[in-house]
Amino acid sequence: MPMKYLQEVNKNLVKKIAKINNCFVYGQNINSGTYISGLTKNIQTNKNSKIKNTPNCESSLIGLGFGLMIKKKSAIYFAKQLDFVLLGVDHFVNTLNYIKAEKKKTGSYTIFLYVCDQGFQGPQSSFNSFSDLASLAGIETFQLNTTYEIKKIINKRLQHDGFRIIGISSKLCKNNSLNLKPLNVSKDLKIIQYLKGKDLTIVAYNFSFEKAYKLSNYLREYNKSVDLFNVNYSINNNYKNIILSVKKTKKILLIDDSKSSNLELFKIIEKLNSDNVEFDYMIEKRSNISWNIQSDNFVINNKKILSFLS
Repeated sequence: MPMKYLQEVNKNLVKKIAKINNCFVYGQNINSGTYISGLTKNIQTNKNSKIKNTPNCESSLIGLGFGLMIKKKSAIYFAKQLDFVLLGVDHFVNTLNYIKAEKKKTGSYTIFLYVCDQGFQGPQSSFNSFSDLASLAGIETFQLNTTYEIKKIINKRLQHDGFRIIGISSKLCKNNSLNLKPLNVSKDLKIIQYLKGKDLTIVAYNFSFEKAYKLSNYLREYNKSVDLFNVNYSINNNYKNIILSVKKTKKILLIDDSKSSNLELFKIIEKLNSDNVEFDYMIEKRSNISWNIQSDNFVINNKKILSFLS
């Protein structure tokens, strides 16, 4: 039976954290109360690590993790949502740049959180733009879209030297986790190919992969096959395999559900042009971002994309 997305995330967190040694795991209600809406339910550390419930003081808590990292310790901070970590922007820029400038060996620090991407639910429940956050100081980020990504990234990157932010999608939590076998995975787990075809290259960003996958099924009904990639936000991505795909298909569709003008997808277009690749492209993104209270209104125009392939 398929497992729900949030259950899959929680299952893998419980399994991984139980094995981590010498780590400080902390956040609001992570082992009591709501367990951050079920995210951290049943999490337990081994005898060599500690788990601590904390008050709501995000700037201090983010700084605490960087302090432990500087001391070559390991920390995992479970934050409630992406909006709230904006209170730690000074640390993401200045503290992190200080650490980079020192060029000393560090410990591991991960912030793990929800992204409120169901729409606009208020002034503190709307920020879903990992690209904006990642660009501040070259922050490594991962957005978990599939069962494979949940398992691999939690296992390989939850505790790893340096700093990263791992996000999960609120809108996906009640959906079945997409259990797809990847065809090609970059060593850093940031670019993953799930389908292989000949008519179109589709590249999904942020938490748009489920829509991209449904689109591929729609196109299949019209005998159109696609190369389907998922990209996690980061800087200096190696787009080699995507470029090879576009040279084959001659067409690329870039999909991003971020509420941002600073989109990673434009870098692929720049790279394709600089390599003198002949191609046509379409972009599916939020064209009119409204700040009224509403559910998510990001929709992909399947018929328009089918016409693009004609």
